[in-house]
Amino acid sequence: MLLIGVKINASVKKNLVNQFDSFLSQGSSKIIINFSLNPSYGSYRTTIHPYRIGFLSTTRVRNCDDLPDALTGFEPVNYRNIIDGTLNTDYLVGKLAK
Repeated sequence: MLLIGVKINASVKKNLVNQFDSFLSQGSSKIIINFSLNPSYGSYRTTIHPYRIGFLSTTRVRNCDDLPDALTGFEPVNYRNIIDGTLNTDYLVGKLAK
């Protein structure tokens, strides 16, 4: 099955956030190399895509030319808005309690 224009969830585990924080920014296009791809299922599924991307300690992030928004279909959220709780809670967005 080929899913064109469908969003895919990507996540960075807590212990890897510092490694990738400076490389990921809202509105920029990136090339991601060496990541895990796992089935996405259950009640916490964030997109209709059957898989999700997981960053690894060996994942590499590179800059690339901006892709047209219509091509990517991405609607990334600002990480700081996740942390401060300003995002719409109708969608699956959350933060870990300290």
